[in-house]
Amino acid sequence: YDTVMTSTITQIEHQSKHPQQQEGATVQFYSYNEWQQLKQQMQTNEALKQSFEEALNQAQLKGARAAELVGSPILTLTGFENLSQYIAPLTKNKDGVYTPFVKQVTIYANNPLLKDLMVVDTPGINDPNEIRANLTETWIKNADAVLYVTYAGQALSKPDIDFIHRFMIHVPNTHRIIAINKIDCIDNPYQLDQWLLTLQNNQDSEAIKQIFSAKTPIVKVCALASLLENSQQTLDDESQWYKDDFTEKGYIGTGKHNMDELKKTISERISANKANGIISSHKQHIEGIFYQLLNALNNQKATHEQTL
Repeated sequence: YDTVMTSTITQIEHQSKHPQQQEGATVQFYSYNEWQQLKQQMQTNEALKQSFEEALNQAQLKGARAAELVGSPILTLTGFENLSQYIAPLTKNKDGVYTPFVKQVTIYANNPLLKDLMVVDTPGINDPNEIRANLTETWIKNADAVLYVTYAGQALSKPDIDFIHRFMIHVPNTHRIIAINKIDCIDNPYQLDQWLLTLQNNQDSEAIKQIFSAKTPIVKVCALASLLENSQQTLDDESQWYKDDFTEKGYIGTGKHNMDELKKTISERISANKANGIISSHKQHIEGIFYQLLNALNNQKATHEQTL
């Protein structure tokens, strides 16, 4: 909420689906009605009103105006050079000049995994924007796998529990995964295990009971260590410092970052649920053919009865 990184719903697909079939993005702005709804919502809370007006003032200072952008047709970008203008948080130090007016961005990347996979990155917990919150809820309902990421320093805190209870409690266990990231930031991993055990034994909170009773997989990871371990690019000084630190702590070269376990869990979820979807689709197709045949036979029977 205070340090929002995902400011818009961000959909990631393969570049073959781009209008020009190359790497780039499409940007969908709020419609006029959605913008009026958003403005009314921001008036209901003084803090929201202030942050909203500040964002609009910042955008206007940088040359972006609601009258020119709201209700605009979908914008197509080639390459990623200007993407941050539509997707980054808008602050004095960030260049998300058009972000306040953007409802959703779709990124098209040249990654072979995306030929069979769509990734959707939604805003995190406590998103004050009801339009984005509704989109998030829709995506969660339709996804083959739902990955909720929290931070090891405050894993499964009350905002986490509230979000999972609101958006994910209706999602089948076969679709849900919880990742606790940045495990390198905690001094004693045993304390995190004890905290999770305490939560699991908490019988006072119905939300917590439902989360743990469903046996949702909880995987503890250090994603940055995995990223640096597999990086093919020359690292800058800051990234190299992190890599050296992770190597010293044993996260690199040992699999201790646990990203392989998380990938396996996600893969199993997606594969199983896609398979179930295919089976269900075939079942509906066969049932449809059967009922068409049955109706045809009933019509023939009715014709013969009338003739007799």
